[in-house]
Amino acid sequence: MRLLKFGAKWCAPCKALAKPLEAALTTRPQFELQVVDLESKADNDKDLLKRHRIQAVPTLLLVDEAGKVLRRLVGLPTRKELEAFLDKPIKAARKRKAKLQ
Repeated sequence: MRLLKFGAKWCAPCKALAKPLEAALTTRPQFELQVVDLESKADNDKDLLKRHRIQAVPTLLLVDEAGKVLRRLVGLPTRKELEAFLDKPIKAARKRKAKLQ
């Protein structure tokens, strides 16, 4: 699962999110982090900004293998909100796997 983090270098909440997000991801290896800078000149970054209609930063998107957005979080979350945002799809995947067995 990909985790897209949209932000900007001048954005204080984006900077404040960096360490808690890094810490949360150390215990959740199933997420591949992709950072997208709002001011990036790269065509791929511009495409992601348009496609996902990013209007505020920081914005986090959880995206499945097919590119479908599973969850969206806008703004600076608390540690508890961030963990819940990341854990919900993990728990859902475990339930699906358990049903198949």
